[in-house]
Amino acid sequence: MLNQIKVYLAGGLAEELVFGRGQATIGRASDRETATTMLLDFVRRYGFDDEYQATYTLDMAYAMDKSVTDIDAEKMMSTLVAETRQLLNTHEALLRDLSLQLLSAGRLAGEVVAATAGKHGMKIAVMAEGHLHIAHYNAELTA
Repeated sequence: MLNQIKVYLAGGLAEELVFGRGQATIGRASDRETATTMLLDFVRRYGFDDEYQATYTLDMAYAMDKSVTDIDAEKMMSTLVAETRQLLNTHEALLRDLSLQLLSAGRLAGEVVAATAGKHGMKIAVMAEGHLHIAHYNAELTA
């Protein structure tokens, strides 16, 4: 879930890296909203944060003070932004290569992105939409 949040953050952060903060667009708003919702679910609904184990999304008589989790969620989002920015900086050559291809083509198929990443030393697998990833629980349990 945290990696998926980083994906939503990456577009706006990539604009800052490539064009500068002053030239970044507000197109990131929807992605930031989705990332924030996911992060709040991570903390408030699913209980993946060790500090907050109750469900802060209850309504009516069971509603809890959501401001209790706000500081932790904000710190977590800041950390994810920093980690995403670092990943983009680390792979800036790939980012710029993809940006130029996107400018030329208008959109890129997953296979093109994977091939370009391969030229930059990254191995990327393209899976069909709806691909089901099942963790190797059996290996963990029998180890």
